[in-house]
Amino acid sequence: MAGEGSIMHMITTLRNNKYLLRRKRMFKKDRSFLNTKKEDYKAAEGKIDIRKLSKEELLAIKNSVIKSRRSQLLRTLLITSLVLGSIIILVLRISNKLEKERLEQVKIIEERVSKDNLTQNTTQYNYFVKEGDLWVTKGNWDNAVFEYKIAQKIFPQKPEINYKLALAYVYNCSNFNQDCDKGKKLLDSLLLVMPNNADLLELKLVLEE
Repeated sequence: MAGEGSIMHMITTLRNNKYLLRRKRMFKKDRSFLNTKKEDYKAAEGKIDIRKLSKEELLAIKNSVIKSRRSQLLRTLLITSLVLGSIIILVLRISNKLEKERLEQVKIIEERVSKDNLTQNTTQYNYFVKEGDLWVTKGNWDNAVFEYKIAQKIFPQKPEINYKLALAYVYNCSNFNQDCDKGKKLLDSLLLVMPNNADLLELKLVLEE
């Protein structure tokens, strides 16, 4: 029975040892920083081995940096050009639109002024023709010429006023021997345009008498 007691004592001792090991593991904390190996500290305290670059490697790095900067500069210039181009196109479109509107307004104003001038000129023209006709009925050819010339300046291409002025010239020449050259010159120019006009042919006969 002594052997059996010895075996039980060994079993109890092993159980107690396992229990103690468990308790130690339960209270053991993770102290990774504190548990850093001394070898690691020694390695950290050593000098860093920096390898000196060769000329070829330095040149390659330099070229790489220059290439990178050039690419960045080109991208910047491209973006700037696109933005400026868009702004210029927009400004030109706005300017063209404003210029078109301005021209339309100017055209409208000119048409209004032209109509107003035409009305005013017509009124003035009729006034001076009427005054000239009045002097013709009175046989005052000098005054008739004066009034007809003013009317002719308003509408120089109007056949009516050119005939009346030619008539005043011819009869002033026939009666008072004045304006003969002017009458002949104006009458000849009118006959070139209207060679078969009976009134002009009659004035030519009066001038030739």
